[in-house]
Amino acid sequence: MNQREVGNRLKELIKIRGIKRKDLAENIGMSNVTLTRKLNGQGEFNIREVLLIKEILDLDAELCGNIFFNPDFDVKE
Repeated sequence: MNQREVGNRLKELIKIRGIKRKDLAENIGMSNVTLTRKLNGQGEFNIREVLLIKEILDLDAELCGNIFFNPDFDVKE
């Protein structure tokens, strides 16, 4: 899965949910710089981070799976 695409999907959801990146990073336990790098495709989220993002953004299992693993998924649909 293209990490840049995963990051773009997450950026869109962060906007939709009205969560600040700084707050998300803090709740995940990483710096804002690290979160930004991962959202820009310069690193992968580990399973612990994925599970925390799922909880923080209030994602169901199907949506979470689509965001991280479905190359044909579009958040805007």
